Amino acid sequence: MDPLTEVEVAFLLVPIAGFAYGALEEWQRGRRHPAEVIAVDDPAFGGMPTMVSDRWGLTGRPDERRRLPDGTIGPVEIKACRSPRSGAPYSSHRAQLLAYCALVEETYGRAPPYGILSYGDGREMWVTWNSEAREDLIGRLESGRTHCAGVPTPRAGW
Repeated sequence: MDPLTEVEVAFLLVPIAGFAYGALEEWQRGRRHPAEVIAVDDPAFGGMPTMVSDRWGLTGRPDERRRLPDGTIGPVEIKACRSPRSGAPYSSHRAQLLAYCALVEETYGRAPPYGILSYGDGREMWVTWNSEAREDLIGRLESGRTHCAGVPTPRAGW
């Protein structure tokens, strides 16, 4: 058998390198071991049911739900953008995650200690779900409802 030329070796290594790079990218994005992820909102995996809360007047579906080290279920919101340079999550991202924490608490009957924002640069930020976070969410919801009072909202399918 003739030894492989450099070009032939390169053709063999390119797919392997591509696979390894893809795996590295996934790891760098801060993705966790699949055993921790209990639900993914991806049509390829059957999607995920929408959580509904009459108490909060919210509906939503986080990108993932993970079993946290204490056994609770925590919401994960994945953002394609880079993480904020300030080290604090963007206000709108935090508000969205707080809404998911409230929905997870009502759906599973146990409050998560935190939710997770997973940014495109691999950084993950934990947002605490406690009494102060609940008050922040209540204030945001009241403000939004006051601001939007009487304004029709889009319906599904628009």
